[in-house]
Amino acid sequence: MTIAPLVASLMMAFADTVRTHQMQPLEVTEDLHQQIIRSSAPQYTLDAEEMGRRGATSLADALVALPGVTLRDYGGAGGMKTVSVRGLGTKHTGVSYDGLMLGDAQNGEIDISRYTLDGVERLTLTIGDGDNIFVPARQASTAAVLSVETLSPPTASDSIVHATALVRAGSWGYVNPYVRYAQNVTPRLALAAQADYTHADNCYPFTLHNLSLITRERRANSRMDAGHADISFLWQPTENHNLGGKAYWWCSDRQLPGQVHYYTNLSRETLTEQNAFGQLTYQGHYHHGLSLRAAAKSNWSHTDYRDPLYQGGLRDAAYWQREHYVTASLLCVPSDHWSVDYAADYIFNSLNSSLPTDRRPQRHTVLQTAAGKWHNGRFTITARLLHSLYLNRSERGDAAQNISHLSPSASASVRLLRHHDLYARV
Repeated sequence: MTIAPLVASLMMAFADTVRTHQMQPLEVTEDLHQQIIRSSAPQYTLDAEEMGRRGATSLADALVALPGVTLRDYGGAGGMKTVSVRGLGTKHTGVSYDGLMLGDAQNGEIDISRYTLDGVERLTLTIGDGDNIFVPARQASTAAVLSVETLSPPTASDSIVHATALVRAGSWGYVNPYVRYAQNVTPRLALAAQADYTHADNCYPFTLHNLSLITRERRANSRMDAGHADISFLWQPTENHNLGGKAYWWCSDRQLPGQVHYYTNLSRETLTEQNAFGQLTYQGHYHHGLSLRAAAKSNWSHTDYRDPLYQGGLRDAAYWQREHYVTASLLCVPSDHWSVDYAADYIFNSLNSSLPTDRRPQRHTVLQTAAGKWHNGRFTITARLLHSLYLNRSERGDAAQNISHLSPSASASVRLLRHHDLYARV
């Protein structure tokens, strides 16, 4: 008869000593180094810390450290700089800036000197088809892709203001001030803004040999001024959804020295370039292993060339190009070993100029990819089928021929030793 009250009092005492605590959300991640090692395609990554240790001050400096990269530098300060991989050519090497590909309808080459290294969180170079099949179809259409990431996801533990201001100076009047602001405004919203300006006289000395006459000259008409500004945001309303955006503007005003002439260095050629784009990217993860990525981008560029000393010909020419781009990708992961993806991109490009012979070409591009990946502890196999459709027209004269093409590809990697990171790729 006395057992029941005793048990009841013990249970009440036990309830008083037990307390429940709600844990904060725990995110389980995988080491990026391990992902790169077992990837079925060669992949190399440089983060901000590694680039700082190498003393890199520009994208060109950082890319020199990556294997297989060929960097072409068309001049000093203000000169165009392009990147290619393993001899494939610049037109076959794409550049992704915060998830969306950069494009140039005029020559198909991306000038990486327009983009500052300051504020870049990570550089990733992928040669061939990478293991990440959840990418836009346009990114899958290039033989190699250089990905530039500038903004990290917001975290609740970091809400302080990160501000940077610096000035670089060099020979021949080179000066480059730079400012950057970044902050996690809330645990769900991150903002970043940066701007820089570059000025250089570029009046470097050189020796001119004219038969027996040897003179010391200086490069003339070489002044350059360039600047850029951009603002980015990354918003995560929930753990499974995020929205990112960027607005970017760049302008350059340069004098072109031209070739060296005997007895005179007179030159008046100038080149003014402007580029602006805005982009929005959404990514969401849903139930049953479904994920959606959608993005839109609008890009505008202007080039103005003038030569007031040119006699008997065209003295100036202006070029304009516009690009409108939308993309959507749907990823399905039915099991821990399988994943499939479908992506569709639409791109509209137009190019016109002040030349009287300009045909004002336009191009509609539709890219579609179907990709699949299978992996277990030792094997990773990736396959992709790309369909490319190019519809060309022009406002004046004949347009280029329309093109439709299928491009299949596959890659695989196998871990040769179970307990060691030794892989073979095909």
